Amino acid sequence: MIPLNADLNKDLAKFSKKTYRIDRSGDLPLEFEGWQIASGECGDANDPKDWDRFTIVDLYVTTSRKFVATVAKGSREGRTLTFAFHDDSMDTVLDWCRETNHGRLGPATRLMLNEADRAGIAWLRTATVERI
Repeated sequence: MIPLNADLNKDLAKFSKKTYRIDRSGDLPLEFEGWQIASGECGDANDPKDWDRFTIVDLYVTTSRKFVATVAKGSREGRTLTFAFHDDSMDTVLDWCRETNHGRLGPATRLMLNEADRAGIAWLRTATVERI
């Protein structure tokens, strides 16, 4: 959860705030204002231009202090399925990411989390590690 005392404008100043519209497969589009703070992508080959299948995971923070994750899975044939989930808790968003990948965080999600961690936002860092 984003602390109420977090200064979103200060923490997210390095990102561009804009209005996003996510067209979800089999669901209503999701529209919000906020910041895209991380992205991860992977495919079935080393070079992206050789990918037959791919996964892209994006992470956003909305102006209403919610986390939004999108997962796009596609193939060279042009079939792409896009799913999105939003919640106040980054942990809940990560649980949803696990559900989209058979109970584990996939490579694209892990790449997205690494990028989010490098963003250096203190309140986000606590969500990008597993606590035991």
